[in-house]
Amino acid sequence: MRNFHVWISAVSALLVVACGGDKNQDEQLVSIKGKVFDDYINGAKVCLDTTQNGVCDPNEPTAMSTEGGKFTLTDVPKAHQAQYSLIAEVSVKAIDEMNGKTVPKPYTMSAPAGSNVINPSRL
Repeated sequence: MRNFHVWISAVSALLVVACGGDKNQDEQLVSIKGKVFDDYINGAKVCLDTTQNGVCDPNEPTAMSTEGGKFTLTDVPKAHQAQYSLIAEVSVKAIDEMNGKTVPKPYTMSAPAGSNVINPSRL
């Protein structure tokens, strides 16, 4: 009977590992917080460019910047944070907080992988 209990314990441990009970660091989900500024931009679409095509695609982690240019991308695989760049698509609906006016024409800014500040010096 003792061998049966040892066998059951071993099988249970294997099932926990197979079902994801021992997730590695690459599978952990994190939030990326940062800022968009060419002055602070409120209303820019921010994404993690996992397709590496320079635009925010529907399947990429995306958020809108808010007051102070702040954004938070949620549920991002931890490994992606250091692997993919950030993109900010600034539309004519976005607000330049320095003058309180909408942006006169659309433009895109980016930041390299691992950064959380998107600004013109990163174009």
